[in-house]
Formats: sequence, structure tokens, C-alpha cells
Amino acid sequence: MELRQLRYFVTAIEAGTLTKAAEILSVAQPAVSQQILKLEEELGEQLLMRHSRGVEPTEAGARLLSHAAAILRQLDAARQDLDELKGEAAGEVRVGMPRSITELIGVRFFEECGRRLPKIGLTMIERLSEGLNELLAEGRLDLAFSYNPEQLVQLDLSLVAPPDVVLPTTSDGTVPFAVAAKLPLIMPTQPHGLRALAEETAAASGLVLNIVHQVDSVSLIAEMVIANLGCTIHPVGAFRRAAATGLVICRRIVDPPLSRTLYLCYSRRRPLSRAQLAVRELMRDMIERTSAAGAFLEPLAQEGGRVLAAALP
Repeated sequence: MELRQLRYFVTAIEAGTLTKAAEILSVAQPAVSQQILKLEEELGEQLLMRHSRGVEPTEAGARLLSHAAAILRQLDAARQDLDELKGEAAGEVRVGMPRSITELIGVRFFEECGRRLPKIGLTMIERLSEGLNELLAEGRLDLAFSYNPEQLVQLDLSLVAPPDVVLPTTSDGTVPFAVAAKLPLIMPTQPHGLRALAEETAAASGLVLNIVHQVDSVSLIAEMVIANLGCTIHPVGAFRRAAATGLVICRRIVDPPLSRTLYLCYSRRRPLSRAQLAVRELMRDMIERTSAAGAFLEPLAQEGGRVLAAALP
């Protein structure tokens, strides 16, 4: 089975006639017919029904078509990937981020990508970490910041509350976890990682979280806190704008402190293209600079001055 035979076969079905296929392929019509006949002989199956209106696949031909088309797409992608080595990185890259990160770097990320990688087109999806991991596994995302598998940087969790909530006064602007646990809380549903972390910490301290609402939308949680329907425990980045305008107050949680680890994730099943590698480096760079500016704690793992990336198995 030769690639040329598969290409002739796929083109014939897409064109509807052998004559049109020959025109598309810039070869003589008998050559197309001969290569498809050789393919049929090798496989021992009739692949095309030939009639006065043209050709259409048999049942065997339809089955082969999906495999052949996928093989040819992969071949074309490989050629495109190698062609990128001759110039700037180019292509489409699909990136996912949780809201706590898009609020911090989302707009700047698009701006810097446009400036530094002008031939790359970005698609951005904002979801909870669990949803982003599913999209990565399904191949619908190329890269994602997520709060699962391996570490990139560590983010402190804060109590986010309406301005009129009375909290104990502390010199460093923190709030004990025991105080936060007793407040009416708006939290994600199980098995969200943030919810699990908060409940495990409460159980270890002999406490029970006072959860009054369960919501899996960070934007809706923010609106509910602003509407004085409760408080929440979350990385402060998602509430940066609301805090800056006085719509909410944010206090870092201590005794014990809570933190979540941010990861830069991708799938080992699919090698990253040159464009995806370029965007990955941009994502690393922006998180490093944002961390250095005080938005995160220090990176947990580094090598040669660079934050280490994580990968889905």
C-alpha cells in the first residue's frame, strides 16, 4: 500500500469522478484508475463503485477512506511542521486557562503573542482545571495552565468576602483558616480540587466548612460574593479587578496557609509543533515574570533559571 495510491483513492472519492481527480492531481486519468486498481488487488476488496455519474465508495472503500484521510492529514501536518523550520513559527495553537490566570495575564498574553509570534493564531478556552484536563486528553487543547498533575508555581489561597464582612484585624492582613471556615461560603462542587483541599484542611483541624452555595462557575461565584450572598476561598487572581475597585476584600488565609500548585500541561501522546513550543515558552515566561512581580510565590522547581513544565501521561 503506497501513499500515492491512498492519495489517488481519497481524491477520487472527494472529486466524485476519476477525470476530476486526475485534474486535481495533475496526472492522466488512466494513471489514477490504474493505481486504485492496484490498491484493490492488494487489499482483495472492491473499493469504488464505478458508474456513469462517476465513482462512490463501497462499504470497504468507506472504511478505508477514514484511515487513508487520517494518514494523509498526518503526513501533510508533518510536512507543514518541517516547513516551519525554514522561517518563523506559524500555525494555530489552542490554549486553556482557569479564570484565576486569565484575569492576571489573559489580555497581556494575547498582546505579547501578537508582538512576539505574529504568525501564530491563538484560540483561548477558559474552564475549571478539571475541564481543561479533559480537553487536553481529548486533543481539543494543545497547552493549558491547570491545577493538576506536576508543579510550576504555587499560589496562595485567600478568603474573598464582601466589604462589610467583619474580620479580625491582623497586622499582616491575613485571616485564620478557622475564621474563614465558619463564614457562609460559596464553593465549587466535589470533586473540584480547591473544594477537596479546603475540606481536607478543615477535617485535619476538626472543623466543618460552612458551605451555603455550590457553584462551578468562577464568574458566577464572583458575582454572588459581590451581591453579598457569601464568601469564597480562591486564588486571588480571579478577583483582582473586583478587589481593586473595592467590590470585595481579599485576605490571605493562614494557620494553616492554603495554596494550590499551577501547572503548565500538555499531552505526551502528541509531539508539540514548533508553534506550540513557542507558545509554551511564552506561557512559561509570562508566569515567571508575573511571579517575580509578586503575584505568586517563588517557583517550586527550576532548571537553568527556567520554570519546569509538566506533562500529562
